[in-house]
Amino acid sequence: MRPRRASHQALKARLDLEARVAQAYGEVLVAREAFQLNSRHSAVVSELARQADLRFKSGEAPRSDQAQAQQRAASGIHLRGRGPRPAGQGGRDDLDRPGRPCPDVPGSLTAPRL
Repeated sequence: MRPRRASHQALKARLDLEARVAQAYGEVLVAREAFQLNSRHSAVVSELARQADLRFKSGEAPRSDQAQAQQRAASGIHLRGRGPRPAGQGGRDDLDRPGRPCPDVPGSLTAPRL
C-alpha cells in the first residue's frame, strides 16, 4: 500500500504545482495588460496636455484649461483617475514602487465560494 500512497502524494504535489504555475502565469498576463493600459493612458494624457497648450497659444482656450491639462500630465492622473500622484495627495502609487504588486492584479484566479 505504501507505493500507491506515495504515487497519490506525488500526483497531488504535481497538480498543486501546475495550479500554482497557471495562477502565476495568469497574474503575469493581467499585470502586463494593466501596465500597457497605464502606458496608453499616459500617452493620451500627454497628448491632451499638448493640445490644450496649442489651443491656449492660439487663443481658443482659457489658461485654466491649459493648466488643468498640464497638471494631469505632470501628476500622472489618468483618464480614469488612476496612476501615481504627487506625495501628499494620497491615491495609489503602487506601480512606481518596485516589488509592490499591481493593484489591478487579482491575488487568486479561484472563484470565491458562495
